[in-house]
Amino acid sequence: MKGAKFLFFLIAGFFILPTQAQNFDFSDVVDFQYRGAGSITNKNEVQGYFIFFEKDRLSEDSTEFIVKILDQNLNELTEKTITAEPSTGIESVLFNGKSLMIKQFYPADKLLNFKVSRLDISGELTELGTEEIEQHKNARSHAHSIPGEGYVNVYGDKKGRAKLEYFGDDGNSWRYETPEDVKFEYLDYVATDSSTIIFSAHRHNPVTAGDDAIEGIINKDHDGRGDYYLKAFDLNTGEILYDKVMTFGGFDYKIDRGFVNPIKDEVWITGDYFEKGHSEEAENSQGLFIMKITPDGEILDSDFIPWDGKINRYSASYKKGKLKKGFLHFHDFVFLENGQVFGIAEQYRKAFRAWGVAERAVTAGMAGHLTKVIVGDMFVFEFGNDAKLVKSTRARKPEKDHLPGKGPFGSLLIPGKKIGDMLTEMNAYNFSHASVNNESTKFTVFYYMKEDLTKKQEKQYRREGRWILRTVGYQDRAYSKDKIYLTDGKKEGAEITVLPAKPGYVLIHEESPEYSGLRLEKIK
Repeated sequence: MKGAKFLFFLIAGFFILPTQAQNFDFSDVVDFQYRGAGSITNKNEVQGYFIFFEKDRLSEDSTEFIVKILDQNLNELTEKTITAEPSTGIESVLFNGKSLMIKQFYPADKLLNFKVSRLDISGELTELGTEEIEQHKNARSHAHSIPGEGYVNVYGDKKGRAKLEYFGDDGNSWRYETPEDVKFEYLDYVATDSSTIIFSAHRHNPVTAGDDAIEGIINKDHDGRGDYYLKAFDLNTGEILYDKVMTFGGFDYKIDRGFVNPIKDEVWITGDYFEKGHSEEAENSQGLFIMKITPDGEILDSDFIPWDGKINRYSASYKKGKLKKGFLHFHDFVFLENGQVFGIAEQYRKAFRAWGVAERAVTAGMAGHLTKVIVGDMFVFEFGNDAKLVKSTRARKPEKDHLPGKGPFGSLLIPGKKIGDMLTEMNAYNFSHASVNNESTKFTVFYYMKEDLTKKQEKQYRREGRWILRTVGYQDRAYSKDKIYLTDGKKEGAEITVLPAKPGYVLIHEESPEYSGLRLEKIK
């Protein structure tokens, strides 16, 4: 395979990369449509990129994809062609520091057929596993990379029973399925700390059994025991290490994501909380839920932070006024050497009450059940060592409306996507990435947005709104903000996506009638 040896040295960090290119024009890829791209990183440094293309001529016999690997200067290193079943879509392409995992699916006979493959650094494609789930509003599927280790896939059938499979880069694999005596279990990935992989488990023991289990839950015909759990597995063996019910605080809540503190042996978990008994049908949450645990599941600290409390007091202004209730999706956490902890999040809210239990399961062909989602401002939260909110910085930006329709790589949204994760895959957020220096003493948050111009201003300036890269920096206990313009507004219909790049640069993906491709943009 062309460039495979170069890719090996690229990942290993031993190869001195060429310095030409600096851009990659998609017009050179004839008869294929761009579907997505991602960064290849090693020890938090960008070493290259992968790009995914789909053949634009439909065939009755097959679907064809191309994966291209580029170095950090956008020189092409290798290419792999993948032939799949007709009407195949791509759920996800993930990089874990060693290899790519490609998860495909195609519908047939009321089933979603999944195939998981690994593309290693030699360019060899290896099938890891397959799974069939019935197309149903309660079915689920999602995948996650485990940095330096492997990948995990989560499925769920129409009865709400979970299937979990782990594929290690060392060839090790294991599988978990919800036991027969548990009638309903949703599993969502939280974090991996050392050799422990942690999930949030939403579990009920309905009075109504069998095929009516989920209907019993929707109709509140269940005994109410054991709503939310933290469930952890040994990464190497699949052994369940703990399965702890979370029943404190007097609230209902949903865990969103988890982040491992590399400086201390602890995991920070974020989510939203609700009035008791209202979590399933609530239009928006009551506020932010934060929790800090040890790798063995011991709760160290936790807090419930209402929208109309500290968040509003720290974030309101005479221009923007009080925050509306909604949800927070945390993109990243930053842990500094002096013990300071920061969470970077964006707010979103549902436009009206509509989803209920179905909000956690977006099924192919069922997108019409979804409501509009509004993405709002960005926040940098500072937390004390006791998980209490100390301060927040609010980066204001125009609100954006999104109606879920298509997922990553141009395919239908498939089951099991939480709203916050689904918006990530739709490119709905403005967040790009956060950069921390090697000494863990300072950091910078990068986000991008389009200049918000009225029709009158567009006519006056004779251009569209420009795309802007904005930053929020933190150093020596002080914040700073900056911006650079990525476009001049003169290309009609230009759309921009920003990815991390080598030091001193960001990667710009630009789509316009005049140009489609990638380029490196130098920053301060």
